[in-house]
Amino acid sequence: MISILCIALVALIVSLFLRYFTAFFSSTVHAHRSVASIRAFLHSPNKGIEELLTERAKANERLVEGMGLSNTFVSPDRTVHKAFTMQARELIKTPQARWTDFRHLTTQAIHAELANSESHGTLFDRFVQSVTLRVVLVGIMGVQTAVDSLDRESIVVVVEGITKLWSLSKKPSPASRKLLVDVKHHLRRLVLDEDTFPNPLNFVVPAWETLWRVVATAIAYTHDNPRLEKLFLEVYVNPKEEVFRAEGKDGVSVKGVVDETMRLHPPSRHISRVRPRLGWSWVPGALLNVMEKLWPGTQFQRGYADVEEIQRSSVWGEDAHVFDPARHSTGRLWEGQAETMSFSFGYGPLRCIAASWAPMAVAVISASIFDCLEGGEYAVVPGPNIGAREGWRGWRIESSSCGRSRSKKSENTSKTPGKPSA
Repeated sequence: MISILCIALVALIVSLFLRYFTAFFSSTVHAHRSVASIRAFLHSPNKGIEELLTERAKANERLVEGMGLSNTFVSPDRTVHKAFTMQARELIKTPQARWTDFRHLTTQAIHAELANSESHGTLFDRFVQSVTLRVVLVGIMGVQTAVDSLDRESIVVVVEGITKLWSLSKKPSPASRKLLVDVKHHLRRLVLDEDTFPNPLNFVVPAWETLWRVVATAIAYTHDNPRLEKLFLEVYVNPKEEVFRAEGKDGVSVKGVVDETMRLHPPSRHISRVRPRLGWSWVPGALLNVMEKLWPGTQFQRGYADVEEIQRSSVWGEDAHVFDPARHSTGRLWEGQAETMSFSFGYGPLRCIAASWAPMAVAVISASIFDCLEGGEYAVVPGPNIGAREGWRGWRIESSSCGRSRSKKSENTSKTPGKPSA
């Protein structure tokens, strides 16, 4: 009788242990959706830069094989981080100091793309992607080639390839590896300086991939509103920070348009980190990696800051999902809203170093596109939804010969193009 009770007791203990073990070491991803939680998650006060870099690199491991990256976003090495950030700051310094030159360069890139478009027009996302890539290569990375002389075939391969690789990077396959080789080949044809850019993807991906999406989205929300277009055209004529920030009688500015665009569609919807589970932080990283391969999900815990969720939360009111650039006018933005907006470019020591530069760059590129469309020869034709990397079905840049003139477009100025898609 006693032996039966002992066996039952042991079975119960084993069952409880296995249940606890399974629950504790589950692969559940933890989402952080409050200001305090996101701050603690992205920059815990008791963590040094090495630990923060390791957590980010671990979360981005798929981008090493899937995207061919070797920069600070995938490396825990502090030296790699320092070298990358120093070079990146130097690269964005020049266009920031000369926005007029940046505008001129962008205009040339736009004309080059329009000249290469088909007679009936071109895909909207492809157009914005290609214009932005030309600007990034010549205006930021300093490629010593005229912006309108960059090889058209290589531009197309790179913009299409990187977008596809993002989707495929979650599950790298032989097809994606072949595509990566092709992208690298064509990018090297565009960026000849191997000394400055031994791996051009390290700079092209973070600079271009985010920038074009914000530009496309800002235009999508603005193109059918003459009042907002006029504000952008003022930035085109006089590309200065004070014009970018200048508010009209309704409190709306180009900065407000860009901020609202990034509120609804943040550059990084989810900011992921992977860290050792509680109780394993003392184990050397190399050993943890071996253990993780043997017992997946037991040594590391994945989490993410849900930036999109908090920037569309109730702190913005019942109309949080509605595009309203007036939210950001002087005196209207209150502290709780400003706190959520602070996460658009991350938080803490690893916050995006282009946070102060990128909004103005978005404004100048968007303004240049509006200027080129103003004459009526080309117009934006909206699709059903506003996309992200993909999802721009139906959106086009069409010539007026297709029967759509600027005057016809302005007949419907109150329509918001599509419902924002996550």
